[in-house]
Amino acid sequence: MEVGLENGRWRREKHDNQLDRYRGWPECYAVCMDTLEIIRQMRSDPALAEEMRAIVLDDEIRSLPAIVNRLADSVEAFRISVEAFRISTEKRLDALEKATTENSKAIAENSKAIAENSKAIAENSKAIAENSKTVNSQGKRLDRMDGELQEINFRDNVENILYEYIDSAKLISKKEIDQLIAKAEQSMQNEARKRLFKADAVVVGKERNKTSSKIYGVVEVSSTVGTDDVTRAKRGADLLGCTGSRTMAVVVGREITREAQLSCENRDAVFVSTDKTD
Repeated sequence: MEVGLENGRWRREKHDNQLDRYRGWPECYAVCMDTLEIIRQMRSDPALAEEMRAIVLDDEIRSLPAIVNRLADSVEAFRISVEAFRISTEKRLDALEKATTENSKAIAENSKAIAENSKAIAENSKAIAENSKTVNSQGKRLDRMDGELQEINFRDNVENILYEYIDSAKLISKKEIDQLIAKAEQSMQNEARKRLFKADAVVVGKERNKTSSKIYGVVEVSSTVGTDDVTRAKRGADLLGCTGSRTMAVVVGREITREAQLSCENRDAVFVSTDKTD
């Protein structure tokens, strides 16, 4: 065992037990031994330093460097992974930003085009509305003109047009109408006069295929016969019937609406098409 210094170094002997080398030291050596000297000896003698480390430190503490090294390797690997993720994310963000910028530009261009198209559509719609208004106005004007022509044609061809219903039909004047109205009750005369004077025509003749008795027809003429025409003709015929005369409601035109045709059937009026005589 070691008993002191020899040539500036501690004498050491081989022992089976590491701690035996320190057993038996005189207390004076242990007390007087300078800590700095121990440190110096350990620095200059790696074997001694390792032996001291094995005595002072347990296995867990001595394994710390290896643990720290493994942890450092893991941290470095994690850092490399994070850096790779950062680079990849930046590239994706750059691509997304570029795509977003391009899309925004395209959207802006499309929005501008849509705005221009909307303006053009609005202008076209306005023009179409104006044209439609003009067409409707012209259409109404043509209908009125055609209705007037239909009325002239009826007056010129009244006997031929009504031959299926009234034999030898002829127009009667307002004076004759007024004389007929005078036979009605006083309370009905004003309305009858107002309605019959506004009728397109009032005719008289013999009822065909029946008793051949005298019959009066109140006629409304239109290019296209509607329900209003049927209503006016029927009301005029009813008012004229208040005089005790036999009457018939007649509507004349090129064509008739479905509703007006049903109205004729329900109100005992007749429709005569001018196409048969044109």
